[in-house]
Amino acid sequence: EDNEVNQSLARAMLEYLGQQVTVVEDGGQALEWLAQAGNDVDLVFMDMQMPVLDGVETTRRWRHHEAEQPASARLPIIAMTANVMQEDARRCIDAGMQGVLHKPFTRDDLHRVLQQYLVQSSDSQEKVLAPDK
Repeated sequence: EDNEVNQSLARAMLEYLGQQVTVVEDGGQALEWLAQAGNDVDLVFMDMQMPVLDGVETTRRWRHHEAEQPASARLPIIAMTANVMQEDARRCIDAGMQGVLHKPFTRDDLHRVLQQYLVQSSDSQEKVLAPDK
């Protein structure tokens, strides 16, 4: 997300839901950060319209990078976009994203995405992230 207001809002909602958040401003920075972070990243929210590289091209390049890694797990990437056209959602999915979260979104919308993609294994039991209320 390159818009500072949207960054702050999304960060606050995700942190409220118990997440550690790193924000980068463009697709080039996203690729660099992902390569450095390695397996420490559980989920990426990818803005479709960023400077340098848009979210679709950034995702394509990351998927290519993953394909070159031996036994690499596929990182969940969710598009964040104000675009509501079906063609835009299809472009995201075709690039390798798992889903699309339309702006404006709510904390409950984010929570649903987190529940879907952040299932963790611990002592052979699955745990799903739940918000503090």
